[in-house]
Amino acid sequence: MYSGFFGNPLDSCVQILNSRDTRALDDCCMWLHFKVCPQESKRILSQVPYSLKPMGKKEIAMEFPELPSSIDEDIISTDPPKWWILRQLGDSCLKYEYFRPNEDYAQVVYISMDSSEIFYRVTTW
Repeated sequence: MYSGFFGNPLDSCVQILNSRDTRALDDCCMWLHFKVCPQESKRILSQVPYSLKPMGKKEIAMEFPELPSSIDEDIISTDPPKWWILRQLGDSCLKYEYFRPNEDYAQVVYISMDSSEIFYRVTTW
């Protein structure tokens, strides 16, 4: 999944922690959580024209429920997987969003302040 979205990494600094791909044509989202080195995060963020929004503790808590999803992982849902816990990024993070013009497609990157940990979501609707 990682290489499919970002191409081959610059070096071996990518560590995939969790992933959930779309599981059917009507599944809206792909979810990915990984660690990278700062130069790899720069490469990822240079691939599309993301808009940037800094997020503090309150915004992170409001972005998704504070507790992990209670939805069964095998059920197609817009809810994030149980491991999708943005507060793991700390008290603040950077949110990068990209919406493909004239398409129902979005990429959202939540990245730790030191650029070493990323939660990545692709949504189609």
